[in-house]
Amino acid sequence: MNIPFTMLEKSELVAEFIKEAAKEKMVQLKGHRSVGGGMRVVAFLKEFHARHA
Repeated sequence: MNIPFTMLEKSELVAEFIKEAAKEKMVQLKGHRSVGGGMRVVAFLKEFHARHA
């Protein structure tokens, strides 16, 4: 299941999120038409949020 979302409060972390997700073998997350260019992701979101909240 994909969950489209955007990082509105901390948009400066988008590039870092994509970079770290790639290390976890998650690619092609950036861009999803249903949220106007947001990202798609799975469980990695919770772990990333915990480190950057």
